[in-house]
Amino acid sequence: MKIKYLALGILLSMISVAHASDHAVATPIDFSQPLPKLDSLENIKQAEFHLPNFERFQATGNVPVIFTKLDDLPMVDISVEFRAGSAHDDKIRPDAQGIANMTATLLTKGTKTLDEEAFLLKRDSLGIQLDAGAGKDSFGISLRSLSDEETLNDALDLMKQMLTEPAFDESVLARNKETLKNTLKQNEQNPNYIANRAYAQALFKDHPYGTLTTGDIESVDKLTRDDLNAYMDKFLVRQNAAITITGNLSQERAHRIANDIASSLPSGTASSAIVAPTNPTKAHIHVPHDSTQTSIIIGHLAPKFATNEQEFIQKTQFGLANNALAGGSFNARLMDEIREKRGYTYGIYGRSTSLKNAGSYQISFSTANNQAVNAINDTLQVVNDTINKGIREDELNLVKNQQTHRYPMSFASNAAIHGIATTLNLHNLPDSYATDEIKRIQGTVLDDANQALKSTIKPDDFIIVTVGQDKPDLSHLFNE
Repeated sequence: MKIKYLALGILLSMISVAHASDHAVATPIDFSQPLPKLDSLENIKQAEFHLPNFERFQATGNVPVIFTKLDDLPMVDISVEFRAGSAHDDKIRPDAQGIANMTATLLTKGTKTLDEEAFLLKRDSLGIQLDAGAGKDSFGISLRSLSDEETLNDALDLMKQMLTEPAFDESVLARNKETLKNTLKQNEQNPNYIANRAYAQALFKDHPYGTLTTGDIESVDKLTRDDLNAYMDKFLVRQNAAITITGNLSQERAHRIANDIASSLPSGTASSAIVAPTNPTKAHIHVPHDSTQTSIIIGHLAPKFATNEQEFIQKTQFGLANNALAGGSFNARLMDEIREKRGYTYGIYGRSTSLKNAGSYQISFSTANNQAVNAINDTLQVVNDTINKGIREDELNLVKNQQTHRYPMSFASNAAIHGIATTLNLHNLPDSYATDEIKRIQGTVLDDANQALKSTIKPDDFIIVTVGQDKPDLSHLFNE
């Protein structure tokens, strides 16, 4: 960009000289000297970063609420999260899968007083977003609306209808089952989908975390209206709920909304805990797939979701070290060695995901079939060398600077702030989980980062999943 503006400056100076009068003398430009600084730049102040104020209170029935007042936009985000997700499907029916997911789908497909078409027309006429979704550990309803009283009141009425009086129409259920089955059939053509499914099954075995949130084709076929009603009656109750409100509302209005939503829910019983999964045996799982590329996942169980200060610190320290090893930037060791120097892949990433009772660390990439063995060997070599020798001070400092400057973007929008508040509320976390992250980043020293890396990544426990035409020979790693 600087070259572009420099060339423009030269061109303008030439035009100015060419059109000068015979009596005018053009002043030559001395390009050996820096260009003068614009006066306006001197008035620019450093951007200030202000953390939001999370207000906590209890709604009717002791439902926890976090309200964050934001007045920049005439908008409100409201979430109702329930501490029960697809990992609880088997509590409705043994060996069931996909109940929570289909319940979420049909909640937005009509109520007892509004059929599917009328429901969607009402939602669209209000100009709101009203959605439902299920994860492994939680089930959520989310509303985004303008904050004026008339629109928000109508939006809340529709949300409460959805939560308390869903239609679960048989014909709508049948249609959505067919739609989902077609999607699952299409996913069978995606080697990355196949690899992630095989990895989850190998990692969690018979644990509920090893099942698909969507269910598979066979389990979707078995879903009934009774399943959805049973799931809703058992889990979408006040004792499982957490309400998060963010946006342009008064404190008094936020309290009224929270109490109104909580009062509309049946009291119910809190969902029972799910046991932690056991550590699986290391293995090489290969899934044949007609492809010129082999999709590869290398990973193992990792720590569960952090819930206290010591775990927050450990999570931050590991995150920094892992970014130096396996982050998405070209400065990361795996990207440099496996992509740039050896040309095995377009991208290789290592990430940690956390659930309530367990987590997973996995390195993912794809490579040509005939390079799979060498790519896996070299990846493991880089990982082992990094764990044994540690990352360097300059690598840690680079990642710390990146993370420090990037973190304020986590609070850059209403939706982002609402997402953070929802996480705090759902997991009963202190504000410090979010507000002290920069302190934890800046306070991380090299020894602690390397120790966190070494204590989290265990190469001897690695499960390796390959999806491709031929099974790579990894017998030297698994004594096959």
